[in-house]
Amino acid sequence: MTENVLEVHAFLEDDGKLRPLHIEVSAPAKTQGQQDYFCLVHAPLLLGHDRKIFGVDPDQARSLAIDFIKSLLENKKVVDGDEKPVSLS
Repeated sequence: MTENVLEVHAFLEDDGKLRPLHIEVSAPAKTQGQQDYFCLVHAPLLLGHDRKIFGVDPDQARSLAIDFIKSLLENKKVVDGDEKPVSLS
């Protein structure tokens, strides 16, 4: 079982409608046969399919993956079940 460095279960508010938002960022893993690392980003509502975010070491891969998610959510309203804002920072 892969550990996650980020997991979000919330809603994306869009035109007054709440759409379920599920985000997972896996712990960094070494790229097979390479020197770099990657985090798998799972956010079907935002991406459609999973993406690998690469870095030169585990810390950079983790940081870049979280920054990637934050950029996808920029100027979007993410709320919890009570419609209170959710922050990733």
